[in-house]
Amino acid sequence: MYLARNIQVIRDWLRETQTEFGARFDIGKAAIWKWETGNSEPNVKALMLLEDLSGLPMNRIVRDVLTVEMLDANAGVLRDPEQKAVYAKSVAAPMPDNALSDLMSELVNLRKSLEAEREAAENERAENAKFRKELDFLKKKVEMVDAELLRLAGKKKG
Repeated sequence: MYLARNIQVIRDWLRETQTEFGARFDIGKAAIWKWETGNSEPNVKALMLLEDLSGLPMNRIVRDVLTVEMLDANAGVLRDPEQKAVYAKSVAAPMPDNALSDLMSELVNLRKSLEAEREAAENERAENAKFRKELDFLKKKVEMVDAELLRLAGKKKG
């Protein structure tokens, strides 16, 4: 289990002090220090907020070794200032119902665009994998033709 280490990685990725990070959870820096050293663990509500902050499912936060690079890659949305603002609003303090509805609409639209980007990336990856398989198949055919040419050249000499 890598929870303690990953909490620190997430905090470092957010570029926050233990005090700033603790404010997100309504706890002090001492509690964050305990989480990061493994002396205590966050409750389920805090783990859910860690999911929201990192964009990763809870099982990855607990089981995988996270890096800042992984968080950057997973949360490409945070590189775009406009999308970053929407994301920041989504993990901010409670808000009125109308603002929450607006935010939810923005997030639904953002999710749709991210899903389309993900599908395009997966399609490209699948095409690349298909291309690699075809290339490997052609290489094997060339090797078979070369072997046959050598065999025939041996017969011709003999």
